[in-house]
Amino acid sequence: MSYCFNPNCVRPNNTTSDHFCRNCGARLRLQDRYRALQVIVEGGFGIAYLAIDEAKPSKPQCFIKQFNPQGMVNIPKAIQLFQQEAERLEQLGNHQQIPTLHAHFEQNGRHYIIQDYIPGKNLDQEVRQRGAFKEDEIWQLLTQILPVLEFIHRAHVIHRDIKPENIIRRPNGQLVLVDFGAAKYALGKALAQVGTIIGSSEYTPPEQTAGKATFASDLYSLGVTCLVLMTLTSPFKLYHFIEMEWQWQHYLGGRRISDELGRILNRLVAKALNDRYQTAEQVLQDLQMGLMFLTPPLVQSSPPPHHPSILVHPISQHKNLNFNLPRNGGQLELMMVPGGILIMGGHHRIELQTFWISKYLITQRQYQGVMGKNFSYFQGDLDYPVDSVSWNDAHIFCQILSKILNVPIDLPSEAQWEWAARGSILSRGFEYSGSNCLEEVGWYNENSGKIVHPVGQKKPNELGLYDMSGNVWEWCKDNWVNEVSRLPQDGSSHVNGDNKRTQRGGSWNLFARNARSVNRAGVNQESRYNYFGFRVVYVPLI
Repeated sequence: MSYCFNPNCVRPNNTTSDHFCRNCGARLRLQDRYRALQVIVEGGFGIAYLAIDEAKPSKPQCFIKQFNPQGMVNIPKAIQLFQQEAERLEQLGNHQQIPTLHAHFEQNGRHYIIQDYIPGKNLDQEVRQRGAFKEDEIWQLLTQILPVLEFIHRAHVIHRDIKPENIIRRPNGQLVLVDFGAAKYALGKALAQVGTIIGSSEYTPPEQTAGKATFASDLYSLGVTCLVLMTLTSPFKLYHFIEMEWQWQHYLGGRRISDELGRILNRLVAKALNDRYQTAEQVLQDLQMGLMFLTPPLVQSSPPPHHPSILVHPISQHKNLNFNLPRNGGQLELMMVPGGILIMGGHHRIELQTFWISKYLITQRQYQGVMGKNFSYFQGDLDYPVDSVSWNDAHIFCQILSKILNVPIDLPSEAQWEWAARGSILSRGFEYSGSNCLEEVGWYNENSGKIVHPVGQKKPNELGLYDMSGNVWEWCKDNWVNEVSRLPQDGSSHVNGDNKRTQRGGSWNLFARNARSVNRAGVNQESRYNYFGFRVVYVPLI
């Protein structure tokens, strides 16, 4: 199907093979390459199309903004602002969380911007569909968007229109900031007519209303966005104009928000500019500090039931854990992974509780200390990850270690592994665990020299975990399932009695694609190869 770019065409639908509109005769391809498929949104200031780029072999989808003012008083100024968006996007270059500019031109008297099409729902649509954000989701939002603001502010760009509608979640969970400044004037009214809770003015700080926006203005708007997503309430209600203070806590519906997050949000939305965070980096520093003082769970809707017969380990109140292993096995370091919402496969929602996972792959030193033996293929350095272990071997290791330490140690569930690999609530949305460049974080067939490497030689991910991409495959507790939609929604393991188990993370002898945080494999649980290893988790009993 092809869609006519003439906004006045009464029958705009055409066939793919048509080059001219059958109704009005207009060209159906911009610059002989961009073909519209459908209208995404339209209004008094312009039209946005979903289109494809036929000049590229893969014919990728793209997003086209057509400037088509109706009844505007200052059209030259509007055109200038429309052009400025293209200039800003070009200035910012390529960033995974900002739409890439592909072209900006005029054709048949109309101005166009061609940029990446971002699949997924914006956050306004998301909360309308499934309800208010929980605290862990606000931590995730801040952790993902603040680095984007840090990036654009370094380029001396102020977004000026941060709100739920302008943050889109890709199917992989990555958040993308869209609608950069100029186009919000050209297309803002049209876009606001689809899926909007409240108008942009409610997100605007006083200094921006007065025409003096600063970097702190974007931080204010992001803070208000968080308040709206948590309360589903207009900022005009959240702010008490008589008492001159925010009262968003009254609209949480009985949910408790940690003091750490509350302090950060209140400083983000302070009315006085001098009382506010001045840079995104300052907020990120407080986020990191705040997580250090949090005790799980992050958010609690109601008091937990009392189970006097169940032991709650006091060590579960510490961020990171260290255990001494027998027989010169060294230390086992476990890193806290805050609980939260994981979207697997683009649609399967899993809610995980806080758990702890080993900072490194289990090493030969640790395995030998616990098991009294080491049958790894690669020898010579006890800091190599243990290899040539089957799922059964790894499972027995966990059982023995649990008895030694008197705490529950296990293999991670597949959901736990992916949540940790992607950085939990600190996720930056990377393709691999900790980076979009595998060379920085993992050993694979192009840099390993066809051997395993000592743990911890590459960069860690956002949680301080090493080698979750590459080096050796990691066993998960789950039985293999073809569809992630069959995995339990509470983050536990899928167990069905089959002898095929899940592995994640890729290895030293395979391609980069195998090391992606979302890549999966199913293997017979009795198999032993020199690229099979594992790490462990601790989940406190509650």
